[in-house]
Amino acid sequence: MARDELQTRALRAIRLFGCAQAAFFLCLLLCVALLPRGLQANHGFCFYGEQPQTRGLYQLAFVAAGVLLLLSARSMPAIAAFRVVRIGFFAMLPLFLGVVLTTSSSSPAISLLHVRIGTVLFVLQGLLALWLAGIVQRDGRNLALVLVLLLGAAITVASLYVVIPYLIHGQVLYLLAFGAIVVRALLGVCARLR
Repeated sequence: MARDELQTRALRAIRLFGCAQAAFFLCLLLCVALLPRGLQANHGFCFYGEQPQTRGLYQLAFVAAGVLLLLSARSMPAIAAFRVVRIGFFAMLPLFLGVVLTTSSSSPAISLLHVRIGTVLFVLQGLLALWLAGIVQRDGRNLALVLVLLLGAAITVASLYVVIPYLIHGQVLYLLAFGAIVVRALLGVCARLR
């Protein structure tokens, strides 16, 4: 595959990932606009999947992000860094589905399964971000983003154990840092293709 084609595919994959992030956060923002009390509920994103007024938007957030993530993964060129990210994205897709299907506060068993699936998803995203920031594109900005990612993780974990009531805030911080690391690292790989 020629360098130009590799770069075109890489940039398309990055754009699609950016669209996945944008679609997810746009739907979440609409959920917050409809029900701002979700910011204080300490149920994280799933608060919006439990409310009849926002359930459709919550589901749309994961479906739209999942479809765009799939398209991004399928667009990635066959070069080392992109291959690893591609595998990571494919691994996230069934977890997205699992999170949506287990969003329920009516059954303790389903709620526990929801937390476990969400935890696996967050760990996978964290490992991918750490690999990208520590190996693929190690620089000061990505290391700063890793600190933001870790802060988001700490807030999320503390909120899961009801130490502090900021679960959704930690999740948002974590996912924004994850997205920024993915984009910065893959753009760095793209720049080296020239």
